[in-house]
Amino acid sequence: MINKYTVTLFAILTGLATWIFFPALFLDQSLVHGDNLHHGYAILKFHSRVIHEGYSPFWTDLVYGGHPIFAESQGGLSNPFNYIVAWLLPPEFGHNFIHYLSMIALGIGTYGFARTLKISPESAIFAAIAASFSGLIIHTNTNMTAISAAACIPWALWMFERWLRKPNNTNAICFGLFMAMEIFAGYPQFFHGTVLYMAISLCTLPFNKDVYPLIKNYLSTGILAVLICAGVSAIQWIPLIELANLSRRSEGTDLLFDIPIEVYLRGFISSINVTTAASYFPTIGSVFVCTLASMALFLPTNLRIKGNIVACFLLLNLAVDNSSPLYRLVSEHNLAPGINHFRLMFPYFYLPIISICTFSAATLDWLARNKVFNRELFFRKIFMAITLFFWLYFCRKYHIDEVSIWYYIIAIVAIVIVLFAERLNLNRHIPKALILLLLVETVFLKISPPNFVSNKALRTTPDSVNYIRKDAGNSGIKHLPMALSTLHLGISPHAKNLAHRVGPDLEQLTPSTNLIWDIPSYAGAFALQLSRKELIDHQIVDEVTGRSAQKPGLRLMDILSIGYVTTRETYPNKSLVHAKNRDKSTLLLKNTAVKPRIQTYGTVKAVSSPEEALAALKNSTEKLLVIETSEYISSGEDDLQGTQYEILEQSATSYQIASDSRVAYWLFIADANYPGWKAEIDGIDVTVHTAQVLGKAVRIPKGQHYIRIWFDSMSQKIGTYISLFTIASMALYLIAMIYFRRKITL
Repeated sequence: MINKYTVTLFAILTGLATWIFFPALFLDQSLVHGDNLHHGYAILKFHSRVIHEGYSPFWTDLVYGGHPIFAESQGGLSNPFNYIVAWLLPPEFGHNFIHYLSMIALGIGTYGFARTLKISPESAIFAAIAASFSGLIIHTNTNMTAISAAACIPWALWMFERWLRKPNNTNAICFGLFMAMEIFAGYPQFFHGTVLYMAISLCTLPFNKDVYPLIKNYLSTGILAVLICAGVSAIQWIPLIELANLSRRSEGTDLLFDIPIEVYLRGFISSINVTTAASYFPTIGSVFVCTLASMALFLPTNLRIKGNIVACFLLLNLAVDNSSPLYRLVSEHNLAPGINHFRLMFPYFYLPIISICTFSAATLDWLARNKVFNRELFFRKIFMAITLFFWLYFCRKYHIDEVSIWYYIIAIVAIVIVLFAERLNLNRHIPKALILLLLVETVFLKISPPNFVSNKALRTTPDSVNYIRKDAGNSGIKHLPMALSTLHLGISPHAKNLAHRVGPDLEQLTPSTNLIWDIPSYAGAFALQLSRKELIDHQIVDEVTGRSAQKPGLRLMDILSIGYVTTRETYPNKSLVHAKNRDKSTLLLKNTAVKPRIQTYGTVKAVSSPEEALAALKNSTEKLLVIETSEYISSGEDDLQGTQYEILEQSATSYQIASDSRVAYWLFIADANYPGWKAEIDGIDVTVHTAQVLGKAVRIPKGQHYIRIWFDSMSQKIGTYISLFTIASMALYLIAMIYFRRKITL
């Protein structure tokens, strides 16, 4: 419902977000720090090609030597909103616009969530501003996928609370749709954390006697919400499960970081604009907001807020990972299934941040209605005084030099405002006054617009790309970057030399900037690379750097068509020659022993596992095709002279080849094998074998034949059909509801 409060909220959120993103919105500039260049912009460029150039979103040869990219939830590759932006806007503008709209959407969602918890409009505005411009959300502008996924969280919580208040079909459908959007948006931790949060928050439901008459409604409409969520998002989660089971994370993973608890705690009291990764992690970023929120623990809030407090406590413990005994208990005993498959736990902070800001709004409502100095509130005053002393101790213990003293002054000013308002009987104006104070803190202390870089740098084609395009043509020869992005970790968004780092990053084609230029790569910047690729990574690096004794032509880097290497140093590898003059930061090397993407083999060896395949290739002294199969495979002839084939058509998802040979042979394609790859010879289905660890092969009989090899994922088909059926069912339900309502009205 549009009213003065929602208009005010939208104006504030839009104004602050526009201030941050003004260079991107009006000056043709872009965010490039963090993951923005090599992930966000590159991903949206790929989305744009899917929409406008007909690229397949289901399989690409541009990352990891072949990958089912749509199944990668980390990239938000099935996020409908991302595809709409890619359709309507150029990617240079669009990837910034996603950040901009996500910050606004997160605030609106937080406002709606707070209102469903019976918080007043003014206090809900306070919560929305505090959440949208918390330290973590501002910091999340390093990652396009993360910021758009985070924006879905408060909307899902909002729809959940609406459904709890009124468990009808309409609210259940809305709840299910927004949970599906969390799956689509990317980063499974957000969806996993949201489900845990909601489940724990229900702990207070049995104490609400009004719930018992609605139990049947909760069960029926709850099942509907689950079906809507699962059905609409089936196009994503079914392929995702298939990929996850074949990825390096199928057996779980270790945490990527082990951050001391004090590093997290410092982020609650302040936001700082410099990079101090060793001592600070952004979370709320306001001792003023945290103090208000902690007071809600001792106030007579409703049961739903109490349930959210319990859920917030649990998620905070999970977010700090090994620093919390509770996390260790949950992890060791697998009390939250799936939690051990995440290498990062700090994404769980997004839920507590939204709820903490909402609790601060609940405190504002209480202050607006009650007087602290009321004698009847003696014990409550004691608890509130203890809270103030706790935060005084907390700030003193975890203060670091980079924190402005003004964070503490603003907290003191807030206390003074509350006391004076009470003395003057102006309690009802406390929310307005503290909103203004929060805006002062946000504008002068928390928001410091990052440095943007001209989009001209993003549109300029690097010399290395020009060389690879000219030299490789459409052969599908892959590139391998040996250097990490200089814009990724540990670089402040306010660094003055960001523009100077863009050129070298693009020149190096650091993952996944190759997506910008359509250069096939062995590397990537996603979460679920196949476990067999990770198995051979060390071997590939050893071969590139000259630490392998295997002869050129028999190395995996040659067999898998890795023909170009960008690096910042030279290696003792005689088959790698300088492809162009070396500048100050980039060296492009060409592999003179590289084999084409499509190869022919006569000698074959069958093994039962990728580990055996790798060992066989490392020890081979002749041209050898190693196939993983339990079937009997007869080795062919070594002499393939006279064998001819012609590539009639070639794309990322399809190969059509004409063959003419006097002997049977094997056709190998240096593109990863995966469920969904099929082959036929003269219209008859044949087996696609996994070969050379990260490729696929088909046995070709002697004589003249027409071969077709293509990608046709069954998991993707099933997911698509389920999603379409669910959406069609919802559309029919909506049409029927409108029809019957109009009939009743008439």
